[in-house]
Amino acid sequence: MGVTRTRVISCQMKIYGTDQIVYTPNNIPQILMWVKPNSRVLEFGPGMGYMTRYMKEQLHCHVVAVEINPVMAETIALYAEQVIVSNIDTGSWEQELQGRYFDYILFADVLEHLRNPLGTLQTVVRYGDCILTSVPNIGHSSIILSLLEGEFEYQNMGLLDDTHIRFFTRKSLVDMTGKCGLTCTDNKDTILMYPSSSEFHKYYSSHIGASWAIAKTPDSAVYQFVDRWEKKNDTRYRRKPYKISFVRYLKIIVSEVIRRVVFSSKHLRENKRIRRFWQQVK
Repeated sequence: MGVTRTRVISCQMKIYGTDQIVYTPNNIPQILMWVKPNSRVLEFGPGMGYMTRYMKEQLHCHVVAVEINPVMAETIALYAEQVIVSNIDTGSWEQELQGRYFDYILFADVLEHLRNPLGTLQTVVRYGDCILTSVPNIGHSSIILSLLEGEFEYQNMGLLDDTHIRFFTRKSLVDMTGKCGLTCTDNKDTILMYPSSSEFHKYYSSHIGASWAIAKTPDSAVYQFVDRWEKKNDTRYRRKPYKISFVRYLKIIVSEVIRRVVFSSKHLRENKRIRRFWQQVK
């Protein structure tokens, strides 16, 4: 089965944001590309219901949603056939699902917010064979470069969203799902080559001695793991880490240097204009 790699697009980045979003067939998160029309979907943590709305209006799916926020649940109820207001970690939502079975179980940027994601996955596999997940990658190069500078700063969105309580690399994610009898059968990872384009604004060129070792680390360019998991035990589907080539790395370094020189030149010109202004004032 083919593996699709994509660069970050605006709709994926907005998963972490608060903007009003209306998805269309030409502008949807990668995770929704696996969902077939008229499917039965169990969606955990739908938030404002942007994906719920798309699945109902565009795919005509039958969605059951589990959401902890009662205010958001009211909005989600416009698009879901049933909304269960519940803390995912407590498992109380399971009482509402007895005897139900779903074509897809959706965790879009949810597992990292749970205290016991393994326990949750071990429970939900009773209700469907196909689990769809998107999870931020704690091993992204921007995080490693930040650590080299002694930084581990939480943000209001992104890889270190201040509501994240669990962190995953590819290996830890695969290990966790494997304990649930799940195998990755396809992935559409979100690729962000340039750490300078992340919310941390880090540069490989600032750590030239260590930067190639960081860049060539498996998945250093993967911002978000987007996976389809199924109850299979077939090694043919084992996912391979995404690796940056040395040529790509050199191109990134050159691009970073050019960007920094241009920025410095603009900053220098601006400072000169400010100095001239104050000289005239005096």
